[in-house]
Amino acid sequence: MSVKVPQSEGAASVAVARAGSQKRRALISEAAPLLGATWARVWCETLRLEGRHVDGGWPGTLSESRSRVRSHLDGELSKRGLRPLDHLELELAATAAYERAKYDWLKLVHSRRASRRRAPADVNET
Repeated sequence: MSVKVPQSEGAASVAVARAGSQKRRALISEAAPLLGATWARVWCETLRLEGRHVDGGWPGTLSESRSRVRSHLDGELSKRGLRPLDHLELELAATAAYERAKYDWLKLVHSRRASRRRAPADVNET
């Protein structure tokens, strides 16, 4: 025997579920690139404190990105009463975080290389 849910109650629960899933998607899609940007800044600061240069390819890995994303986002989702990341959400968010970190890293590497190339020309002009 099945209980029939009144249509108004069914529509309300669908609306609540959609709102929850929209908030969930927004949280994940906004947080992932921010995590990547923070990750790149932490690497740069760590190297600076060690007296090392930011140079070469991005040193992070997708595995590391998954771990960072899982740790942060599962906590944020839990605070909001939402279930943890599923496999697909984790992969998409980890890839977004990784790509942003790599982008920020390489942008900094290229800008530093360009400023090093300009520095000798600036010295000769004076």
